[in-house]
Amino acid sequence: MRICHLLASDACQEDLITIGQLLGRLSACHFEQDVACADGATAAWAEPVLGVDVRRLHLRFWGYVGATGPGWTANRRPHLVHVWGGDPTPFRSLLGFDDLAVVATADPCRAGRSGPHLHLKRLYRRLTLVCDSDAVRDAVVRSGHAASRCAVVRPTAELDARHATRPTPTRDLLGLPDDQPVLLTPGPPSRNGGQYYAVWAGALLQQLFPDVRLIVPGDAPERIRLERFARSFELPEIVVCTRHRWSCHELMGVADLLAAPALVDGPTGAVARAMAAGLPVVASDIPAMREVIEDGVTGLVAPLGQPTKLAGAALRVIEDAGLRARLTQAARQHAAEAYPTSRFVQQYEAVYERAFAHVRTLAMGR
Repeated sequence: MRICHLLASDACQEDLITIGQLLGRLSACHFEQDVACADGATAAWAEPVLGVDVRRLHLRFWGYVGATGPGWTANRRPHLVHVWGGDPTPFRSLLGFDDLAVVATADPCRAGRSGPHLHLKRLYRRLTLVCDSDAVRDAVVRSGHAASRCAVVRPTAELDARHATRPTPTRDLLGLPDDQPVLLTPGPPSRNGGQYYAVWAGALLQQLFPDVRLIVPGDAPERIRLERFARSFELPEIVVCTRHRWSCHELMGVADLLAAPALVDGPTGAVARAMAAGLPVVASDIPAMREVIEDGVTGLVAPLGQPTKLAGAALRVIEDAGLRARLTQAARQHAAEAYPTSRFVQQYEAVYERAFAHVRTLAMGR
């Protein structure tokens, strides 16, 4: 089976981490994989992260633009396309190819990510949505997508060798103080991702820690609004937006805790990797996070949309070394047992095979 990992314009670093796992682990005997994008800017920052050639794809004719080596042509299209990101442009371009299976990653947190299945009715029957928790799957089904075309793939807490050996930033490089708390939040910035509440909580913590910082990885139009929100507290320096330079897991080494105050059920991969890396986690009390975190054992949960409670939970972790050590030890053990890469890869293999078989059945029916 030939698989195209197609990066939309709003694909993020966490998407690339997952793609990197699949490129290195999916069986080469059964799957041919390649990575493409619809714009040159995405390829420019994705190639160094993935370590592979990310070529620009002509979406209309399914041929590479300016390809220097062997590539797909119109008569050798992939069997399955996995679209990473919520930009609807790639989904619209797939409407004319009825023989292609389409897979997308469900991410209700990302801005504008209400789901392409709600808008592209002709693609609906060929679209399989991958969710990383039962809570996200239930939300997608409630929105109208068929349960039979929703798959749950638990995140993996491990990193492939290429990501594990990438140089990580230092506090000096990021301009962070050595003696003040540094909070990290999953990106990219979005309304539903809860980064606004993390800024609010940071402003409260600033009363005790004048130089507290909040790192927000990834880039999106919402980043500018988030920085403006920080300036409204007269704390423009509190937010450090790294854009596409470093991913969330690469920034864990300079942070004191991960704040994940998402407002809706969304991806939990960053939380799982933080637990495996020994970074304490404070998250919203929502079903998706409850599937990953046991409150008071592997992390702390705070009431949804209450920055004062989020700041209080973060303060507990920062000031109580005993609690921090207990959370870290339990989280590492849980992540190692609950999120192995072998199961993650097997689940993706099953998703791809089932999605392709479903489209073949549809074609036979016509």
